Amino acid sequence: MTAPFRVKILGKCWTVVIRRLRTVYGDIDDPTTKGKMIRLEDVLRGEKLVTIVLHEGLHAADWHKDETWVDKTSTDLARIICKPQILERVLDCPKLLNSVKHVLKKHGYEQQKRE
Repeated sequence: MTAPFRVKILGKCWTVVIRRLRTVYGDIDDPTTKGKMIRLEDVLRGEKLVTIVLHEGLHAADWHKDETWVDKTSTDLARIICKPQILERVLDCPKLLNSVKHVLKKHGYEQQKRE
């Protein structure tokens, strides 16, 4: 399990927990809940993870939006973010690239040394 971390969305703080959920990919507490949380399924990867993060983030930003709107918008935005033309520019950030390298190393992927 990944350690919980805090995020701020429109001035409200949320604790994000990534763990085994089994029945849903993500869920979120009502924004009026004390100690509110966003929960994400730990097996999610790639575009599906981006979709669910955006989905729950949209709920956090506007709790009253229709579920169909949130679902369609998060799916469309994830599809854009995960395009190679966008990802290559996102990863062209030294701070973010170092974070990616750290995660890869943590999971056993070592950078190949060139001769």
